[in-house]
Amino acid sequence: IDKRADINELLITGNTVKMPGLAAYLGKNLGYEVHVIDRFNRLEGEDVLSIPTFRDNASTFAVCYGLCLQGLRQSQVHTSLVPQEILTQRLVRAKKPWALAGLAALMIGTTAQYALTQQTWKDTDDGMWRPAASAVTQMSDHSSAQMATDGTLTSQLTFLNRLGEEVSGNDETRLIWLEVLRAVNAAIPRQAFPDGIPSPNEVPLEDRIDIHVSEIETKYYEDLTTWYTERLAERYRSEMKNWVRVMEKRGQTVSLPEGFAEDTGPVEDGWVIQLRGYHYYNSPERMGLEGSNHVRAYLTTNFLQKEITLIDTQGNPISFTPAEFGFSYPLLLDEAEPKPTAIPNPDYDPAIAMMVQSRGPQAGQPPGRNPADEEVDANAIQPSLMVDRLDFTFQVVWKESMLSERIEAKIRAAEEAAAQAGLDDSVAAN
Repeated sequence: IDKRADINELLITGNTVKMPGLAAYLGKNLGYEVHVIDRFNRLEGEDVLSIPTFRDNASTFAVCYGLCLQGLRQSQVHTSLVPQEILTQRLVRAKKPWALAGLAALMIGTTAQYALTQQTWKDTDDGMWRPAASAVTQMSDHSSAQMATDGTLTSQLTFLNRLGEEVSGNDETRLIWLEVLRAVNAAIPRQAFPDGIPSPNEVPLEDRIDIHVSEIETKYYEDLTTWYTERLAERYRSEMKNWVRVMEKRGQTVSLPEGFAEDTGPVEDGWVIQLRGYHYYNSPERMGLEGSNHVRAYLTTNFLQKEITLIDTQGNPISFTPAEFGFSYPLLLDEAEPKPTAIPNPDYDPAIAMMVQSRGPQAGQPPGRNPADEEVDANAIQPSLMVDRLDFTFQVVWKESMLSERIEAKIRAAEEAAAQAGLDDSVAAN
């Protein structure tokens, strides 16, 4: 089997070696010198070795001799051919005394534990403590019922107190959202026409700065950082830079909000007010001031700079900057392009349109032409007008504060400014 082995001779053993000529036959065919094992050089015991029967059968004892050497741990072959079942039986038989001893110890421990438990149970019999346990259970049920009733009454009292505060409490709480809507409304640009809204023929829609708001939504955030994501922050920084460029194009010098470079966004709780709207101020002649730039030039500017006038508790008008009111982070969310849109024509007169349609062309005139139609205002027979319309979404953060708190903050800021001015004058005089 081992191709690398260097074989010099062969040794044969077993009853088969008694066959005449076997050794010579194997040697001739295998090409090796063959010897028969007929003695054991280191086996002692003359009483056995001298018996003729042993000498005649010495070649058959090789396996027995090898097993004896294994038992004495003197052999170089340690392979055991004993079946696994016999080995398992021997292992189990060897461990049985220890298993019986362990079970006996376990039984003794269990018996002792049972005896001790039984002795303790005599002193704590359920029948002895049943009346007391029943009394405790009844009192616990009574206490739970009373606590539930108390909780219900407390909730009702809290509701009534809150209702009373809402009914008879501070007027500021009831008016705060009216103030917010008034401030938002004041920030929406409208073009003033003293003589009333003119016709699109008189003042084309693309020449009007009006921004039309079609939807206002508000959402409260316990933590405004969940609104001011990294993507939104990047959009805000880009919008502020765009706003500065638009204002410079309009000939106005503005600066970025204070602390803009280090700004990390709004924190704590607050409201996000969202406006959806549109405008028609999209004439190609106003390159750079139309479309989204028109929203920046007016809506963004108003939420950053335009003063908000309210009425204080004494009935006197008082003005706040958007920052003093609580507005911050005005943001145009999307960058869209104006799209041609058909809108109802305010000058459309169905009667005139029907009259023109019923006349028809006169003899000798091209189809669809009637000299009498030249006296009719062409705009009055058009049911709709095509204008370029920009739709947009705009958001601004509002930090909730009462009117009295804003007034106090404004007075405090004025006092600090006056104190700082006085300090600067004193330093200059020295």
